[in-house]
Amino acid sequence: MEKRVKLLLSIILRGGAVLSNEKTQELSTLLQRIMKLHFGVAQKCLEKYGLYPAQSWIVKYLFHQEAQTQVELASKLKVTPATISAMLKRMERDEIIYRKRSVEDHRVTHVYLTAKGREQVKLIEDAFQEINQLSFQGFSESELEQTNLIFNKIIDNFNESMS
Repeated sequence: MEKRVKLLLSIILRGGAVLSNEKTQELSTLLQRIMKLHFGVAQKCLEKYGLYPAQSWIVKYLFHQEAQTQVELASKLKVTPATISAMLKRMERDEIIYRKRSVEDHRVTHVYLTAKGREQVKLIEDAFQEINQLSFQGFSESELEQTNLIFNKIIDNFNESMS
């Protein structure tokens, strides 16, 4: 399997070679498997700390940008306001975040991390370090560079298609 992945990735790196439907389908299937496995590993790793993957993104974001509104969080995480509301309700129940009305505008509520939420930042960073190590163990420096180029090329393709 590893040789097949390397071969397929080298085809992409050769500079926009025209791939057959069979090759693009195989690459797409591999990418989907990687994403699914990555999510599963992340979920399992974060569960050890009593966290959900989406909660980890909220905690990390609030750690760097505290006093966000629900709308701002939903926009940043690209989820609906209803989804963010449910997530925040669970996090508030678990004493990870708290909400506070704005002094300037009482219609606005800001979200903050509690002390417990701040403690979880280190746990989240440790979990993601573990996931990153697992994802790329056995890669040479050259393979890491190639993978970086490939991932960025895929991102560029998607960004161009969305413009």
